[in-house]
Amino acid sequence: MNARRGIVWRTVVIAVVGLVTISPLYWMLAVAFSTRAELLGAGRCGCGRAR
Repeated sequence: MNARRGIVWRTVVIAVVGLVTISPLYWMLAVAFSTRAELLGAGRCGCGRAR
């Protein structure tokens, strides 16, 4: 049972490290394929909307 617990913890640690590693790559790809209007203009949040 103790060996199985070690395998589970190792799998969890590898999954977390993988997510931390992949998320910046996904972010860079998402920004690279965005249009200039999406990057600089008012996005979905409406933060830059003119009044």
